[in-house]
Amino acid sequence: MGAEGTGILQHDLAMDVVDLFFEQFDRNVPSIDIAESLELQLGYADLDDAEKQVLCGAMIECLWRIGVPTNDYEQKLRGLDGRDAIRQYWGDGLARRTYAIRRLLQKVQVPKSKPRKPKIPGKTGKPAFSPGDYVAYERNNGRYVPIILWGTENAFGMEYYFALPNLSRVSDQSVIDRFLGLDASLTGSELAMFFNTNRRFRIVGVKARLVAANASRFRRFGNKPFPPPGWTRTGASSAESMDAFERQINGNGSRSLSESELGMIAFEQNLAPERKSFAVPELEAGTNGRTTRQYES
Repeated sequence: MGAEGTGILQHDLAMDVVDLFFEQFDRNVPSIDIAESLELQLGYADLDDAEKQVLCGAMIECLWRIGVPTNDYEQKLRGLDGRDAIRQYWGDGLARRTYAIRRLLQKVQVPKSKPRKPKIPGKTGKPAFSPGDYVAYERNNGRYVPIILWGTENAFGMEYYFALPNLSRVSDQSVIDRFLGLDASLTGSELAMFFNTNRRFRIVGVKARLVAANASRFRRFGNKPFPPPGWTRTGASSAESMDAFERQINGNGSRSLSESELGMIAFEQNLAPERKSFAVPELEAGTNGRTTRQYES
């Protein structure tokens, strides 16, 4: 299992529950059928007690958001209280995890005032970014760092999930230049230098509404499929504000792009066209005007 914190949804399994739940909910599948199918799909009977606790907490959150009683999963969650596997898994974070669960159980005693409805096809809006988009994000200090869109999720409002490469991990400037130029000669092993040599990466989510409100800080400069085959996502977290997103970016430890590196990037038009901090070189031909290349193995 992969936990990014002790919150109810700060866990890979919890995020899987949310994604799968609302994928079926938006197809108008009854909630009781969703619950049964998810338990079978995720192998509830074979999960350890800590994993069962995570799944039950996520199911309670999902059911509460659509205005459905959560009694069955509340009973399951309370039945797991004090189990050895749970104490061992959360360790020093057990008190915080226990507090998160207590807050959840208190919250769901009051029905949600405006339950979520199934999404209407064609009404969710077109995302500003596509998976694989390379984006230069402007920090609060005005400096930029590269981030890569891993994917989107639309359970509780559109959210972008970015992978965070770390320029500080790489000392070979020629590798950095080829990474920023989306050069076809960059190998999978060289790309891994920016993340983890075991080809693992984590993602950070930020709400689309926050991106739209801060559009000039997100500058796309190309698209390349990410992750390459065989890579593993090890964790995920969501930022509820731009300050929280900034902290996640800074916590990754990457240095900012240098002036020379910024000069070599083929920026596309800003999401907020009125702000023009950089000259935009002519882009190479590609899908929707993006520079699109493939990784070598």
